[in-house]
Amino acid sequence: MSQATSTLTPVMDPYGIPQAVKVLDSMSEEVPEAMMSMVDNFNGDESDDEREKKEMLQRTECFNRLFVVASSSVKLYYEKYILKQPCMDSKQSGEAWI
Repeated sequence: MSQATSTLTPVMDPYGIPQAVKVLDSMSEEVPEAMMSMVDNFNGDESDDEREKKEMLQRTECFNRLFVVASSSVKLYYEKYILKQPCMDSKQSGEAWI
């Protein structure tokens, strides 16, 4: 009995699992630095509105990076495990199956 081979070619995903781990690691390092900069800026001359704007920008940027990593991971999972193309034809029925 011969083994079926898949016709799917590997997808070059710029945000694969290794890249996702790197981004999450860099984000975990940036969060304490961002918190320290917020504490340092607390005693500065900036107004509360400016501090809140900076804080919101940092949170939005962090969320956007996390969203890109999560969505690319979901896409990679979908392409690898859910999206299947028929690789064999049944000799009896003529239908393709995985």
